Amino acid sequence: GGRSRIRDQRPFSIFLRGQYGTSEIEYPFFDTLAYDKFQGLIIRNSGNDWLGTSIKDAALTSLMKGTGLDVQAFNPIATYLNGEYWGMYNLREKINEHFLASKHDLDADDIDLLERDAQVKHGSNIEYNQLIDYVSSTDLSNDSNFEYVKERVDLENYAIYQISQAYFGNIDWPGNNVRYWKHSKGKWRWILYDTDLGYSLGRINQNGVAHATGSIIYKHFNPEWSTLLLSSLLKNIGFRNQFINRFADELNTRFKPQNVKNHIDAVFELVKPEINAHYTRWKSNPSNAQDNV
Repeated sequence: GGRSRIRDQRPFSIFLRGQYGTSEIEYPFFDTLAYDKFQGLIIRNSGNDWLGTSIKDAALTSLMKGTGLDVQAFNPIATYLNGEYWGMYNLREKINEHFLASKHDLDADDIDLLERDAQVKHGSNIEYNQLIDYVSSTDLSNDSNFEYVKERVDLENYAIYQISQAYFGNIDWPGNNVRYWKHSKGKWRWILYDTDLGYSLGRINQNGVAHATGSIIYKHFNPEWSTLLLSSLLKNIGFRNQFINRFADELNTRFKPQNVKNHIDAVFELVKPEINAHYTRWKSNPSNAQDNV
């Protein structure tokens, strides 16, 4: 990441390569997952949240558990490099075609995985570009036109993905940190990750939906390509009602302040035993962590 790589404590990506003997490792790194084989892992320094709360992305993405959104599992780890204490990291899954194949019991070769403006991570972007060409030239307020998109996009997944990002007030999005995928016989779905700039104090009063639809323009953070699909879909009254009703449901349950506070506290409890050593190692005051939480 652009910010995380300038930190003294840098993140690592770990890849298993068949040329070195094995293409995957079998080990139960995460007790929340039903599978234990991995082709890649991330040892993450918490990105923009480094020496902040140290849990922000883990807390926000895991808040959405049960919604069907694909998120990276999380496990805090004390780390040593060549015997020297290197502080606390967040062990996370690597987002790639194998990550998706494991979660959905699919063949990784049958997955198209894209990021940002249809850049290919795996597979092909042909079908997605065809979808966007249609959306950009068609009035989706017309239900017959809307059906074309409905047949190709998992709208329930897309709605809760957009709702979660709008609720978080994630400013490093949707022009960045966007990945989406489809199986050869499935629909397009979105992956929730890197929410380090959610809950940013400088944008506490920002309208998250306006940011996501481009009604408020920040150029780098929400260029036109990144807001086209949502703003077009919301012109359809059926999808608009679906979006509003789902947002209201979440605001009255998952996003209730006390529920969110309890969730954040529970995640912070996981890292508390390592906070003093970690912050001291990187010459920061351990009390800052609780203040930031």
